[in-house]
Amino acid sequence: MSYKKCPVCDMNWIDESEEICAVCAEERNHTSGSRGGANKKGNPPNRDKELTVTIVQALGVARGKVGYMAFDKNNRNIGVVFMSDDKRTARYGNSELCFYEKYEEELGSWRTIKINGAYFPYERLKEILNREGKHVCTTDAR
Repeated sequence: MSYKKCPVCDMNWIDESEEICAVCAEERNHTSGSRGGANKKGNPPNRDKELTVTIVQALGVARGKVGYMAFDKNNRNIGVVFMSDDKRTARYGNSELCFYEKYEEELGSWRTIKINGAYFPYERLKEILNREGKHVCTTDAR
C-alpha cells in the first residue's frame, strides 16, 4: 500500500487513492477555503483570516524553534518565524510562524508566511531583515 501527504493540510498521511484526509474532508463540509489543522490539544482551530505580523531581526525561541520574533497588530510578541526544515513538504526552506503556547487557543500552533500569495523563502526574509531590521507580512488563513 502506498501513502502520500494530504494535499490540503500537508500534515496527515492518506492512502495514495484518496484525494484528501478525513480531517480536511470534514472541514470542507463545514466551511470552504479553510486551511489549517487541529491545535496541539486536538481542538479544531478558530476560522481566522490571514494574520498580519511584523517580523523583527531579534531572535527568540518558541516550542524549541529558534527564529525571528513576530509581533501582531497589537504589538504582542506572539511567536517566532523560522525556516521550515521538513524536506518532505513544499514548505521546506520557507518561512513559518510558530506561536508561543500561550497564544495557541487564539491563533493556533503555527502558520505559513506568504508573500504575493506564495511561500516566503526564509533566506529572502533574512536578507530583508538584515537590510531593514523589520518586515510586515501576512500568514495563511487557518
